[in-house]
Amino acid sequence: MTKHVCVILIFLICCLLIVLPLSTNALETELVIPSNGTVEKRNPCETIQITTLRDSIIINLAFPLPVVSKISGYYSVRMANIPVYGAPGDPILPCKTIEVLIPQDKDVGDVVVTDFDKKTLEGRFTLEYGKTLRPISSNTTVP
Repeated sequence: MTKHVCVILIFLICCLLIVLPLSTNALETELVIPSNGTVEKRNPCETIQITTLRDSIIINLAFPLPVVSKISGYYSVRMANIPVYGAPGDPILPCKTIEVLIPQDKDVGDVVVTDFDKKTLEGRFTLEYGKTLRPISSNTTVP
């Protein structure tokens, strides 16, 4: 794997880890609404904090630590309560999406993504990749 590919993979992992949905299981979620206008949603594995200012929406996300393990010659990256995704041929990585509803009379000016506590892993890793799906049944007969 070239240095260029490693940089792209690290970038993709960071992007995928930043993108989270605001919905979680209601049984595991505690909604905290303090008097300062900040809404905070907590569950055992992630924290989502939403602050609204005059013309801004600030979303702070905290994630569980990733767990990297080696399975059948490939490295697997998992995070508690975060599903994984990998299209055929692409790395399988933890992935969630975030959906932010913008008020009808507003336009999006800028989207700024900042990461904190970024850690780069030393070495080379062949990540587990998405496989092509094969049907388990069909109307055709196999000779």
